[in-house]
This record gives sequence, C-alpha cells and structure tokens, in this order.
Amino acid sequence: VLQQRIEQAMQYDDLHAVLAFDIRDVAGAIKAAYVLERCSGQWTMMKRFIRLAFIHRLTPPNATLPLMLSADALPSASAFDELPLSMAVYKSIERTLNYRGTTLVLQRGNNCGYRIGDHSFRVMALDELPADHPYRSTHEESDPVICYVDWLYPSFTAFATWMVVTRWSDQEGVGQKEVLRAYVGRDDTRFQRLLTAGDVPEQLGITADDRLEGADLTVA
Repeated sequence: VLQQRIEQAMQYDDLHAVLAFDIRDVAGAIKAAYVLERCSGQWTMMKRFIRLAFIHRLTPPNATLPLMLSADALPSASAFDELPLSMAVYKSIERTLNYRGTTLVLQRGNNCGYRIGDHSFRVMALDELPADHPYRSTHEESDPVICYVDWLYPSFTAFATWMVVTRWSDQEGVGQKEVLRAYVGRDDTRFQRLLTAGDVPEQLGITADDRLEGADLTVA
C-alpha cells in the first residue's frame, strides 16, 4: 500500500525524471509517502530548481537525474508544520546541495529570518506589502514572498531559482554561455507582456522574477 501511495504521488507531480527515493524499510516508506503527499502540487517549480542545481553541479559529483534521496534523511513531519511548504520541499533535497564546499542547508537565522549557506533572507507576510504592490496578488502562504537584502521575490521558489543562476552559478567545472542580453524599459510593451504572460513553459526557458525595493516598499 505504501509503495502504491508513493507511486501515485510521484506520477501526480510528474517527478520520476528528477527524483527517486532510496527506501530501506517501512519507516522510510512512510516518510517518503508523507513528504510526497504533503507537498503535492508544490513540486512544479522545485523540479526546475533541481534541474538547474544539477546543471550547475550543486548536486554530488557522481549524481545523475533522477536525483536519489535517502528516505531516512527526509525532514520530519514537524518541519512541514513550521515552514511554508515550498521551503519544506527544499529541505527534502538540501542535503544533496553544496556550493564550493558550503552545504546549502536551510537554517533558522537571526530576527525570525532564514539562511542558506552564506545568504540570509526572510519571509514577507502579506500585511507587510503595500495594498497596491504587485506581489500581493500572487502571494501564497505555501510559497511566500521573500526579502533578500534590498530585493523582493514573488516566491521562495523564484528566490531559490535566482540564487542558482546568480550566486551559485560558478561552481568549479561549470561553464556559462550568454545567448542574449537585452534591456527594455518598464513602459516597453515587450516588458509588459512578460509581466502578464503567466508561467513561461520550461521548454522556452526558466524565469525568476525579482524587484529592487530598497527600504521603501511603496517605491517601485
């Protein structure tokens, strides 16, 4: 029955290409089933993160996709009560991530914040955002707005994606090739279309939105 639950959850979120579980006993099967079912629907963006982490060699040197997770190392049930679900999903894979010798585990930081590696951030509550802030309309408790230094990200998954391509992108042995760079003003119709396009299909690219806010959130 447990194996059937795991398989159904894997199929529902289409995870077979990116994740696999090393399950040694019944306790491990129970943990794997719980994590998959509790986070159902939260894996879509994290699947993209896993692929990017693999491309940028943040995963173990001998790792392949699907990324193998030890069921014994999965977060406890309490983590899913204490964290937004997207961050709990990240904790499920954090022990496989390393950047230049620094483990990329999610930890509690100072002032009710969090830390991954050397980078500290905090979760923004909905009532901290001005009434007309664009991130209010997309705010989800399961994948909340993140504040990092003077930048805001519409979700934790957007923040994690942005970190891979900007802060953890130069792992030893990783090459980068810039295909296109273009600057457009905020009044440009192409910019407006991008803002209102919704999710960009992964075959066209992986996007991560952010806004430079500074100390005053009322200033766009």
